[in-house]
Amino acid sequence: MNVIKEIQLDLKVNKGNGFFTKLIFITYRLGKACPYRILRIFITVFHKLFCLIVGCSIPYGCDIGSSVCFKHGFFGVFISKGARIGNGCIILHHVTIGSQYLDGMSAPTLREQVQVGAGAVIIGDIEVASLTKVSPNAFLNKSTKVNSKVFAVSQEK
Repeated sequence: MNVIKEIQLDLKVNKGNGFFTKLIFITYRLGKACPYRILRIFITVFHKLFCLIVGCSIPYGCDIGSSVCFKHGFFGVFISKGARIGNGCIILHHVTIGSQYLDGMSAPTLREQVQVGAGAVIIGDIEVASLTKVSPNAFLNKSTKVNSKVFAVSQEK
């Protein structure tokens, strides 16, 4: 799919999610696709500025599929550089999709149509299978099966 179509689809799916969410998506898609070094540096400066304003980390090294919806924008979202997010995923605010090590490459893979609740942490070289639902504040460090539900553990005394 070409970059303009991906951007149009991103803007359509994330309609109403705020101005900076749109700018982050546009600079992310353009920065990843740009073949010209000077232009890419210019786009990267704006991308990092928008991420800083919103308080997120969306590096070019991560792979975000089409039709991914960030329901509350990118507020507090951290995605590691080796992470892969499949088509049609829904991700809420303050979610961490991170690598287990500092190399950033042992990061999770989210397959198609995964839903991730607010404050969830998905860590390590794992695969979150299609149609999985991760509850708010859940910590996930093991792979899941298709159509799974992952819940946060309640700490009662």
